[in-house]
Amino acid sequence: MCLDSDWTTALYKSFIYLLTVVCVSFTYMKGFISMMNEMNDIAGQHEMIAENIATQILTDLSQLMLSLRQDRKRVSAGARFN
Repeated sequence: MCLDSDWTTALYKSFIYLLTVVCVSFTYMKGFISMMNEMNDIAGQHEMIAENIATQILTDLSQLMLSLRQDRKRVSAGARFN
């Protein structure tokens, strides 16, 4: 996780804290805070999915590509000598 993400998370938390302290009695502000919390949860899920893709799927895909590249070189080398 990069430094920018930590900074935005801290900024987000301070913004939400400010909203909850100042605007506790306004229902539209409570709705806004609730929506911001949901968006934060969704962003966390997206980040987790992206990390899984980077670690699991991309490593398997790169191994498969290497194998296919080696097979192609082997077949093309065999075709030159026939």
